[in-house]
Amino acid sequence: MDPFHTPGAFSWCELMTTDPTAAGGFYGKLFGWTLESMNMGMPYQA
Repeated sequence: MDPFHTPGAFSWCELMTTDPTAAGGFYGKLFGWTLESMNMGMPYQA
C-alpha cells in the first residue's frame, strides 16, 4: 500500500508551536476538533 496515494490511509502529523493553547483553539474551530491534554514526558495535546 502506498500511503501517499491510498484514500483513507492512516497519517500522523505533529505541529510544533510556541503557543499550543492558541493553536488548539484555531484548529479546533477550523476542523471542529476537540483536544485532549496528556503528559508524554512533555505537555502534549491530541
